[in-house]
Formats: sequence, structure tokens, C-alpha cells
Amino acid sequence: MKGKRRKVVLFMMILGIYVSLFLVDIYYDFQEFEENIENSKQIENKFQDTILEFENWDNSSMLKNIKKLCRKNPVILPLPVQIQNGAPPSIEKHFMKIYQKNILRNLVSMPNLNLTWCLVPKVASTSISKLILTAVRNNKSLAKRKVHWFDEKDPKNIQNELWRVFSRPYYNPFQNDKTVRFLIARHPFARIVSAYRNKIEDKERSHDGLYFFKTYSSKIIKFNRGAFTPDSKEPTFIEFIKYILATDINDHDEHWQPVALRCRICQVNYTHILKFESLGSDWRNFIKSNNIQMSSDLPWDNKAGMQDYYQHYISQLTKSDVRQLYKKYQSDFEAFGYSI
Repeated sequence: MKGKRRKVVLFMMILGIYVSLFLVDIYYDFQEFEENIENSKQIENKFQDTILEFENWDNSSMLKNIKKLCRKNPVILPLPVQIQNGAPPSIEKHFMKIYQKNILRNLVSMPNLNLTWCLVPKVASTSISKLILTAVRNNKSLAKRKVHWFDEKDPKNIQNELWRVFSRPYYNPFQNDKTVRFLIARHPFARIVSAYRNKIEDKERSHDGLYFFKTYSSKIIKFNRGAFTPDSKEPTFIEFIKYILATDINDHDEHWQPVALRCRICQVNYTHILKFESLGSDWRNFIKSNNIQMSSDLPWDNKAGMQDYYQHYISQLTKSDVRQLYKKYQSDFEAFGYSI
């Protein structure tokens, strides 16, 4: 009888050990499962954390449009592949810093003016840059660095001086600062036409025409004609459009990259959106309403009558071209309230 009891007790002890081990195994499996879930959430959040919350946004119509666009189809700078592929924490941290820096790389930080500006070429950027530099030259307290001489007829020289005097914001402080953040939008098709006329159509027309001919026209010509030589005639407007349609917007030059992408409108909380088409009045109201120490009279360079030549170029496009181009720049159309 005692022998049977011992066997029963021994069996129960062994069973208890197995049950305990089984439960411990289940516990650790569950912990690992939760960790995997958490890790996948963290990877997703690395991306999502750079997208804005919109609850406190201004109620103006364009900011509402941006809010709607960013919730439905956010325009986001792609994450580095090193983060997407799950790199070790130290490497991931390194590339996340680079990523955050790239989010803000097109922003001019002017803390003494309480301004942050997304500089967009072909949208009065030379005129605005000149106005800012003139204000700083007349009032040295508006910037930490002095303004040197700059050639008022050379857009590249003007913007190089602007970037020398000011800098780009740092990601973490920028997220919480209270500066006035603005960008200037322009009808996407009008901006494309302007970029073509100024940078592609005639290599002798602008100060950097030869650079664009060697860097971009060569690719456009090779894409459309199969081969490029230094004697090749400049790309036609249709060839330029075909090239734009065939390439990734993330690889576009700053002169024709969509404003929504260039300015990271879903990752930077803008307070003001101005429009190129009404910039004279928009700029005056913007300067006065925010008490900015700068002239409200805009020395508008390149203010040519777009209507004089816009239709000449756009009329060359087929309906299919127009539809595809609209889709390519849909974020700008939706965010800034433009139509075809």
C-alpha cells in the first residue's frame, strides 16, 4: 500500500514539474509574441511618429486641405532602407537622425525673425531671399551672422548667401518651437512650365543652364531619343513631361519636385500657406499680421505674365498627358486647392 502511495506521489510530482515547465514555456512564448508585436509596432511608429497630429491646426481652407490629404494619403519622405530592414539599434539610431535631418533640409530657420520658411524654387524664392537678406543687412540683430555682399542679379549667389547667414532647424527643438512656419504654393503646371523655360528649354538662358543641360537634359534626351551627345538640341517640352512622368518624384530636381513633398507638409506643422498667384497681397498681410521686421513690399523678380506663355506649352499635351501629370502632382492640387 505504501509502495502504491509513493508511486502516486512520485507521479504527481513529475506531472507537476511537467505542467510547470509547460506553463513557463507558454509564458515565455507569450512574452516573445508580445515583444514581436511591440517591435512591429515600433517599426511602424518610427514612420508614423514623423507624421503630424492635426488637432490644433489653423482652420484656414488650405490647412484643412492639408489635414485631409495627410490623413487620407500622407506625403511622406520614405524611410531609409536600413530602418525598413530592421538594422541593429545603433545603426537604426544613426539613420533615423539622418532621416529627421532630411525632413527639415529645405527649411530656412530664422529664429530672430521668428520665422521658418520652406524654400521652394520657382515660387518667388529669389525675391523672398533678397528681401530677407536686405532686412538683415539693415538690422544686424536679426541674424547671428552678418550679410556679406551678394549679387542681386544672381539667384544662386543670393540663395547661397541666405543659407550661409541662416541654417536649417534641428529636429527635436523644432518640433516644439513656436515660430511662424510658412511656405508659398504655386499651380503645379505653371511651376513645371516655369522650370522648363528657365532650366531646360535653352541652355544659354540662365546662369546654370549648362549645368542643367549636362545633368538633366542629357538624361531627358537619352530617355526620349535613345542617345545624347554634347551637340544634341535641348529637350522639347513634351520630352521634358515624358521624363517627369517616367521618374520617381523623390528623385525630381527641386525646381519641379512637388511642393507637398519638398516641404514635407505631412511632417512639418505649417502655420501659414501663401499663394504665388496672389503673393503681392498675401505677403503684405502675412508680414503685418505677424509683426515681422521686414518690408511688406515684395521686390518680385521673374514676375512675368504667366498667361502670356503658359497656354502655349500646356496646349501641347494630350488629355492622357494632362491626366498623368495631374496624378503625379495630385498632392499639390489637393493640398493647395488648385484645379486643372
